[in-house]
Amino acid sequence: MERRIEIRTIGGESTTVLISPDRWVRDLKALLRESFSTAIKSTNFHLFLKGAKLDLNSRIDSQQIKEGEFIVLVPFVKKSQKLSSQQYPVDQSFRPSMPPGENLASQTADSTWLDTMNDISSIAHTLHRSGISGMEKVEEPHDECPAKRKKLSGNYDAIHDLLSSGSKDVFDHQICGKICELVESIKCFSNPITGTCLLLEHFAEKSLNTEQCACPLWLKRVLKAFTLLNVLYAFFYRQNKSVTWNLLEQVLKQSGIFGLDDLSTSFVEKLSLVSPKVIIILGNGQKVATPLGLAIIIGDMSTNASDQPEFKKEKRNARQKSIFVITKAVEKRMETFRTDLWKLIRCFMENQLSKAVLPCMPSLEDIINMRDHVTIPECSNIKKAKSGAAVQRCCGTNLLEPTEMVDHLQKGLGISGQIVHIEEINPKLATHVDIPDSLADVLKEALLQIGITRLYDHQAEALQSSLSGKHVVIATSTSSGKSLCYNMRVVEALSTDMTACALYMFPTKALAQDQKRAFVEMTSGFDFGLNVSIYDGDTSQKHRKWIENNARVLITNPDMLHLSILPYHTKFQRIFANLRIIVVDEAHIYKGAFGCHTSLILRRLKRICLHVYGCDPLFIFCTATLANPREHTMELGNLQNVELIQNDGSPCGAKHFVLWNPPFRTEATRSERKTWNGEFSNRRIRGTATGV
Repeated sequence: MERRIEIRTIGGESTTVLISPDRWVRDLKALLRESFSTAIKSTNFHLFLKGAKLDLNSRIDSQQIKEGEFIVLVPFVKKSQKLSSQQYPVDQSFRPSMPPGENLASQTADSTWLDTMNDISSIAHTLHRSGISGMEKVEEPHDECPAKRKKLSGNYDAIHDLLSSGSKDVFDHQICGKICELVESIKCFSNPITGTCLLLEHFAEKSLNTEQCACPLWLKRVLKAFTLLNVLYAFFYRQNKSVTWNLLEQVLKQSGIFGLDDLSTSFVEKLSLVSPKVIIILGNGQKVATPLGLAIIIGDMSTNASDQPEFKKEKRNARQKSIFVITKAVEKRMETFRTDLWKLIRCFMENQLSKAVLPCMPSLEDIINMRDHVTIPECSNIKKAKSGAAVQRCCGTNLLEPTEMVDHLQKGLGISGQIVHIEEINPKLATHVDIPDSLADVLKEALLQIGITRLYDHQAEALQSSLSGKHVVIATSTSSGKSLCYNMRVVEALSTDMTACALYMFPTKALAQDQKRAFVEMTSGFDFGLNVSIYDGDTSQKHRKWIENNARVLITNPDMLHLSILPYHTKFQRIFANLRIIVVDEAHIYKGAFGCHTSLILRRLKRICLHVYGCDPLFIFCTATLANPREHTMELGNLQNVELIQNDGSPCGAKHFVLWNPPFRTEATRSERKTWNGEFSNRRIRGTATGV
């Protein structure tokens, strides 16, 4: 006899299939692939029963599926098994023979092993396609211990390999080839984050693709020349050689083998004018103290090795400089040089009167001459950056109207277009109504006690609805007087019945303390006591006993209801037997798992009140940010109907909502943040040799 089994998915679809109990789970999967739409679309899926995955080789009648229970179908995405099987083949010839009884376990083990290999190969395949070289074999340096290499970015990994080659001849064929590849990789002065040409990215009126470039030939030559100089300096520094004009002239005479023709020392002098803190040219007998990575030091031809600032005499057996540290110094110098160069170009172009798609393009001589006539912020002084020199910011303290503040942001901190949208909400006047004459005199006195002579219309509406015996949810804006809505109703109930009690439930202790102070202030002129008390984890045992016997307004939270009140409800029978109103403030807090737990606690509370003590309390909910307040509170309190009060009568000033899109930041750009002044603080550029 076939058995009816219900199948459900996590998306809400369900179906019912008929299958013989002596069939297998794999037969059930095959049946679902033919008849169930979700299984047809997702060929790979698992079946679960009460949280346990079903074994494909188990029988249906062994699952013990009871009446009302169902099997859950969970689809999953599996990587290509064909490629994985080729990389990790299961050699059938090495499989030992097994008794017939163990064949099932063997198949299961093989299946598990194959799935594991598929997952591993998929990860490796994904990493390979993403260009991650962590799987590749790294050549071990000749002169360093075989420790794990630290991570380097871009072509700096190639520089690390070049310095690790062990060759001391810069004209070696392999060394020249590697340096030439590094120099020729410089195609454009591009943003390494977006890959877009910096000139087009900043000065073009519309977005362009990453393949377009507006860099003049001289700019590309400057970048290539500095890359060559930077790598050569690291190569000689690795060998503890001083870089002098004589040595540099000998190398630059054959600059063609490094990918740059006709490169002379005079061009190097121009580079030093672009970034004088990165390229330092010493005079006769001149010395300068600077740490590794801060600058390229070119000594005079008469300068001795002992006079070089970075080439201190070391003991004969001292360890050579770490290749990783030298490579990171190359990267730091490149970043600083690019920053200085970009600031000069941008300053020149933004000072042009013409504002075409691309302003007048400067030459190398133009930006060098401009440095002598225009004050350029010292962005390459790494010592100042490390000491905490911050970018220039607005320090004004004068008061601004909202519209003035938005305009100030657009012209200042948001100069690069971070403000993408501004939404303005117009001011709204209050809508008042008179205090109803039908209210008790004691309540009118309480309102006068706190200086209230008129009510907002939503407060009057909430009061009338709750007085008529309806459950109420007040969904108005923040600071619209929602607390007064339930406080008035509680005072009305407790002043007409001296045995009546109320329960306030707040999600936090701080809110409970604030509401207690407001309620006590409102009722301070009464000639009878309401005995308002907070019952939470800070309440002493002595005071808890007093609360059980005397409190009429009990302020607590869901945790205390669950742990300390409901399990010992007989101690609170006076309160539960006379409970008239339950106030749940900040109802939007009760969502997700916390909301589910709170909903069950409220159901227990209602059940105890109704079936044990014979009272049916009124619920008053308050919220400011719920999209569906009525449906939410009905589910939260397990109520058949709730009256929604959402016509906000409170006043509201004008509001300006500014949508701010911050520029993209990476870990590497943090160090560059301090190098920009206030004008350029929102255009971070991280220079690398890759994609420049």
